[in-house]
Amino acid sequence: GGQASLQLVLRYPEAFGGAACLSPCFQPGTIAAVVANLAAGFTPPPPNNNDGGRGGGAGGASASGTSASRGTDHGTLRESSGKRRNNVLKENQSRLRKSSSGRKGETTPNANTLHSKTIYIDNGGDVEDTRVPVFEALDHFTLNERWWNPGYWWLDTSLQPMIDAMRWTLDQAGVNYTYEKFPGGRHNERAWAQRIHRPLLALYGKKDRNG
Repeated sequence: GGQASLQLVLRYPEAFGGAACLSPCFQPGTIAAVVANLAAGFTPPPPNNNDGGRGGGAGGASASGTSASRGTDHGTLRESSGKRRNNVLKENQSRLRKSSSGRKGETTPNANTLHSKTIYIDNGGDVEDTRVPVFEALDHFTLNERWWNPGYWWLDTSLQPMIDAMRWTLDQAGVNYTYEKFPGGRHNERAWAQRIHRPLLALYGKKDRNG
C-alpha cells in the first residue's frame, strides 16, 4: 500500500501529484527507483523520449512473511534491517551526489521528479519507552468476516530502518516531504484509520501561517 503509492507517482508522474505512504514497506528497488527519478530530473531528456516507464522497481511488496519474538529475535530482526538499510545507502550515495551536483545552476526541476510532488510518510512501532502492545482487543472489533485484524506488533518497528533510508535519500536530494511518527502504532487498518486525517491534510489541506 504505502510503497505502491510512491511507485505510482514514480511510474505515472503525469497522473499523480502526491503519495501517502502509511507504514510503508520500502524495498531497495524502490529507493533505487527514487534515486533514478531524482538523478534524471535535472538531465534534459532526449527528444521525443517517453519517460512513462521510468522508476520501475519492486512495488507493493509485503513483509507479512517476517516473524520475530519480543526478545532476542526482535533485536536480530532490527539489526538485520539496519544492515540492509546501510547497504542500500552505500549503493546509492554516489548517484545522489551526482544528482545534487547536477542541480547547481538549475532553476526549475523537471516536473516529473519528486521535487514537484507532495510526499507523506509515517510509521508506528516501538519508540523508546513506548512499545507496541503484543495484543490489542479493540483491533478485533471490525467488520471483516472473521473479526480478525491482528496488526502484528513487530512489523512497523522492523520497517523503520528502510523508512529511515528513504528519508535520508530524499533529504540528500533536497526533496520536501512530510514525516510523522506514531509511537506504539500497530500495522493494521484500525491504526491507520485513527490517523488518516494526517495524510489527507498533508496532501489536500491548506497550510495556515503557522504551517
